[in-house]
Amino acid sequence: MRSQGSTARIDGAFVLDKPVVVPHSVSVLELGPSAQLKARGNTSALVREGRISFREALAYPVNTERLWFPVSDPKLYIEGEYIMISGRDVIPGSVDKYGYMRQIVQISGSRIRIDSGIPRSITSGPRIAAIDLAPSLHIRGRGQIFNLDPENGQSELIRFFATSEPRVSGVTVSNNGTTGISVIHCLGGRIACTITDLLDDGVTHFGYGVNVAGVTRGLVVKGVMKRVRHAVTTNPGPNLPDVGTAGEPEDCWFEPIAIDCSNKSIDTHRAGWNTTIVPRVSGGAGGVQVRADNTKVIGGSIRGSSGPGVAVSAVVIVPAKVVGVTISELKPPGTALLALGPMIARNVKIRDCFGHNIVLNSDSIVYGGSIRGGSPVGIEFTGSNNFVMDVDFGASVTTTSLQADGLNGNVVIERYAT
Repeated sequence: MRSQGSTARIDGAFVLDKPVVVPHSVSVLELGPSAQLKARGNTSALVREGRISFREALAYPVNTERLWFPVSDPKLYIEGEYIMISGRDVIPGSVDKYGYMRQIVQISGSRIRIDSGIPRSITSGPRIAAIDLAPSLHIRGRGQIFNLDPENGQSELIRFFATSEPRVSGVTVSNNGTTGISVIHCLGGRIACTITDLLDDGVTHFGYGVNVAGVTRGLVVKGVMKRVRHAVTTNPGPNLPDVGTAGEPEDCWFEPIAIDCSNKSIDTHRAGWNTTIVPRVSGGAGGVQVRADNTKVIGGSIRGSSGPGVAVSAVVIVPAKVVGVTISELKPPGTALLALGPMIARNVKIRDCFGHNIVLNSDSIVYGGSIRGGSPVGIEFTGSNNFVMDVDFGASVTTTSLQADGLNGNVVIERYAT
């Protein structure tokens, strides 16, 4: 592969008992129509790796939105390099430690300046690690990557670690016992391929289409994901020496076509900040599951799932925003909007859903939108202090709202024709 220069091509079938680590000299890896990379057992097929190394523990916390902060030795740092800022703090409601990728844009005296502030303060054991990003790699073509023994496949088929602008397009990734593609501690990039048939039993096999992990920042996920657990999900990073398991994917955009997923079609775990989800979901066991803070679900559609359309977990603190989504033909239990945690929903179109159309626990807002067909119950309150205004309840909604005794502060202002 090194002899082929910046663009390498693979044709024909190969059985892999260990991963192919793509050298940094290769920026494009083309898989021809006849290419088949067959991982055997617990091994990845393709890997692109940079390096992350502990640099120093900090004497002072790194506070939210702060751009300048002191370091022990500014000579350790270089303007333009990327660092990982983390610590022992955990995301509320989880055991996940957060951390963020930032670029050093200026060094002055004993202080460094980062390109933007971090969304959560790091006060317990703050530390910095250097991120030596591998150069961009684009895996493209019409070839196939799969595992010959999915039951024993516990490694992702494609792994990007500390890579700038990782890209996958055109190829088909399938038949594995775990994740199809992992993107860990990476900067930017775009995944837009087909990922199918990953095992999922919720015990030893968790077939995530794309696992976005660690301090990955600004990744776009599109493509087609069929018969996987989640088309895409978020996670903290793996254990690193003197750093630990930390990282919260940030500013990512998820817009896959998700078909017949065995769990929620598009998911965030607790790690994740400012994720944007555009659902294009059909079938499966659910639409979108939000467990990360400051998540936006905008536009798109969810059709024919057997679980909730958009579900916001009780662990969410910074409200999820749900805007302009169409949710239709949900099968039992089939609630369109299930807000166990705080949600702000605007202009959601709900059609022919089996369950109570909107279920709100506490501190949620629903504005605008419409409900037609399906359940006769428009809104069910299971908690207090919710506000609903200007929803267009169709003739099929014979019970606008209901709630148990003892709840308070729930307001419904109905829309009236003028």
